[in-house]
Amino acid sequence: MRVIVSFQHQMKLGVVMRIKDSSDLATKEIDEVLDAYPSVGEELFLYADYLKSRTLYAYATIFYQLMPKELLMNFKKVIYQLKPIDDEHIKNKFNRDGIWRLKKSDQPFYPKLKKLKEQGIIDIDIEIKNYANPKYETVYTYQTNHHYRRALQEIEIIRLFDEDEKVSRKDLIDHGMSPSRIQTWLKHEVLVQEQRRIRRDMTQLFEGDQKKIVLNEEQEKIVKEITHAFSKPEPFLLKSDMSSLKIEVYLKAIEACLKMDKKVLVLVPEIMQISHMEERLKSVFKDVSIYHSGLSKGQAHDEFERIISNRSNIILGTRSAITLPIDDLGLILVDEEHDMSYIEHEGIQINFKELLMLKSQFYRCPVVFSSATPSIDLMYQAKQKKFTLLEMSTPRHQEIPKLHFVDMKEELKQKNTSILSNLLKEKISDRLNRKEQVILFYNKKGYAPYVLCRDCGYVPKCPHCDVSLTLYQSKNVLKCPYCGYEEPFTKTCHNCNSHQIKEVGIGIEYVESVIKRAFPNAKVLRLDKEITKTKNQHEVIYQEFKDKQADILIGTQMLSKGLDFEHVTLVGIILADQSFRVPAYDSHEQAYMLFTQLSNRLSQKLSGDVIIQGYDLKHKTLHWLKLGYDTFYEEALKQRKLLNYPPFARISTIIFVGKSLLKTYQEAFRVKKMFLTLNLNVLGPTESLKKKVNDQYRFSLTIKHQEKDIKKMIESLENIKQDDIKISYDPMIER
Repeated sequence: MRVIVSFQHQMKLGVVMRIKDSSDLATKEIDEVLDAYPSVGEELFLYADYLKSRTLYAYATIFYQLMPKELLMNFKKVIYQLKPIDDEHIKNKFNRDGIWRLKKSDQPFYPKLKKLKEQGIIDIDIEIKNYANPKYETVYTYQTNHHYRRALQEIEIIRLFDEDEKVSRKDLIDHGMSPSRIQTWLKHEVLVQEQRRIRRDMTQLFEGDQKKIVLNEEQEKIVKEITHAFSKPEPFLLKSDMSSLKIEVYLKAIEACLKMDKKVLVLVPEIMQISHMEERLKSVFKDVSIYHSGLSKGQAHDEFERIISNRSNIILGTRSAITLPIDDLGLILVDEEHDMSYIEHEGIQINFKELLMLKSQFYRCPVVFSSATPSIDLMYQAKQKKFTLLEMSTPRHQEIPKLHFVDMKEELKQKNTSILSNLLKEKISDRLNRKEQVILFYNKKGYAPYVLCRDCGYVPKCPHCDVSLTLYQSKNVLKCPYCGYEEPFTKTCHNCNSHQIKEVGIGIEYVESVIKRAFPNAKVLRLDKEITKTKNQHEVIYQEFKDKQADILIGTQMLSKGLDFEHVTLVGIILADQSFRVPAYDSHEQAYMLFTQLSNRLSQKLSGDVIIQGYDLKHKTLHWLKLGYDTFYEEALKQRKLLNYPPFARISTIIFVGKSLLKTYQEAFRVKKMFLTLNLNVLGPTESLKKKVNDQYRFSLTIKHQEKDIKKMIESLENIKQDDIKISYDPMIER
C-alpha cells in the first residue's frame, strides 16, 4: 500500500513492501495510509528485484522508475497569511484569500518564508494531491411532475430529454437555453442537477471501419500454435515481411484470447505507431485502451483506471505500458521487437524485453515477439529452441522492390554536387507525374551538425558538455544534443566578430529545403522528433500522408517504424554511410534492419524502387540487403562469435563521472586492475561516447563476461566508496 511519511522535514510518498516487528532506524509514525487495498502489486517488486541484481542504483530509485505515474502524488507547499506582510514581493504572491501555492520558481523565497513563519506572520502547510483527478460534467434530469407552466412552452428543450434521460449543461446552452433560465428551472424543480463522470477520450483521426479477417493456411497454422500455448509462459518469435499479414494473425489470436475471458497487451516501440495499430485493432474490436507517455495527465488517469478496474480487455501501448498491472492477462504481442526503443539507455538501463519474459512467467501467458528483421539475440534463442520460431512466407503476388545503389563519388565526377543523385531526382519526378508518393530517409536532426567561422575556425560548443552545437534553422537556435542547452544563432563569430559563419554538414531540415527547391510544386512533409513534439503531431502527419494530402515524406529513422502506405512506390536513402559508420559493435546490423524496414514501407500492391546513395557501395550492410535476412543472420552471427559478442557473451559498461578529469580516469583505471584480478575481460578506460555532460567528465570500462559474473561485479563496485566520483554499472554497452 502507498503511505505518506514525513522525511527530513518533507512529506514523501512511500510504498510498504513488508512489515517488520521492530526497527532501530524508524522513529516516526506513518502520517497517512492512502489505499484501502494494495495498489502496488507483487509484479512490480518482481521487476525491481530483477533490476536491482544488475545495477548499482538504489532499490527505491528503480522502483519509482517502474511505478505507473498515476500512483504517484503531488506534494505542494501552501502558505497561509496570518498577519500583514511588509515585503512587497512576497505580499503580491498571495491571492485574495491570503493563500499562496508555491512553485519551483519560488525557491529563492524559502529563507524569508521560514523567518516569517517563526514570527507567526504566516503558516506553511503541505497539500497532497493525486497525479490527476477524474473529470465530471454537469447534467440535468427533467421532472415530469413539476408545476412550472412556463416551462411547458419550451417543447424543443423538453424533447431533448426524450432522446437522452440526462442532458448536459453544454447541450442545453447549445440549444439556446441561458444559464439564468437553467437556474430558474432548477428553482421551480423542473430540472434536477447532478455530476456525471466522463472519460477523456483520445481524438481519432481515422475511420474505424469494421473489417472481416480471412486467414490463409499458413496464418491459420501460426494462430493455432499461439492459441495452443494459452495459459503457458511460452515465448514465440514471429518473422514476417508483410506487416498486414502479421497484424491479421494478431487480430485472430486476440479474438481467441478474448473468448477465454482473458486480456491482451499489444506493444509497439514508439508513440508514432500507436495510431496505425489502433486503427487496425478498432477495425475489429471496439474496446481498446491506449496507454503511453504522450497522453495528457487526465487521459492517462482515465485509461489507467479503466485498465486496473478490469473495464478494458485490450491494452495498446509503448514500453510504459509494460509495468501496468493487468488482471487475467492471457497474451502479450510485441511488434517490431528489433527496435532499440524497447531498451532504455538513459538513467537506469532497462531491457524491457527481459521484463516481458518475466511478465509472461508471472501471468503464465505466451509472449509473441515479431519483426520482419528479428534481432540477432532473439533469432539465436529461436534457433536454439528456447523460443518457438513462427515464419511467414511472402505471398507470390507481392511486388519485390528493385534495389538501386548510387555511388556518390561518381556523381561528383559528373559535376553533381547536390545531395540528390541524378537517378533519385529522375525517379522523384516520375512518381510526382504518376501521382504516387515518395519517402526520403536522412538520419541527422537539425539543419547542420555544427557551424564554423571560416576566418578563425571557431565552432560554437556547449559550455557544459564540450560538444559542438547543432543548428536548427527553423527556430534559428544552436542546441546541445545532450543537455538541451541552446543559444540564438547569429551570423557573427563570437571569437573574431567576422561574418563568415558557415553551416557544416547537413541535417534533416537542410534536406527538406533542398527538396522544396528542387520540386516546388510538390507538397512536402517532414517527420522527426523536433516536429512531433506537439501533441498528436505524429498522428496528423501520418494521416495526412496516408490520405495522399502530401507527395513526399522526409524523415529520420521514425519513418521505418511499421507504417503502411498504399501509394508509396519510391524510397530514397540519402547518405547511407551515415548509418553504418556509428561507433557501436552492432552498427552494421542496425543499419541493415533500418534499410530493410524502410524498404517495407513501399506499397504492397504497386511495384516500387529503393534508391540507396552512398560513398562505400562495397560495405557488407549493402551486400546483406541484396542477399536477404538469412545471409545477414549467418554472417553477423559468425562475426559475433569470432569477437565474443552477444549472444555468446554479455557486454556491460561501467561509467565513471566526476568533475576532475585526472581523478575520474585514475578511479576507472583502479577499478580495471581490480576486475582483472577477478579474471574478467576488461577494455579501457576510454573517454565515453558522451565524454563530458553537464560539466562532468566521463570515462568508461567495457566488460565482456558471462551471466554468472554479474553478481561479483556488482558486489565489488558496491564496496567502493567514492564521494566525488559517481560510478554506474550498466548491463548493456553505452550508446
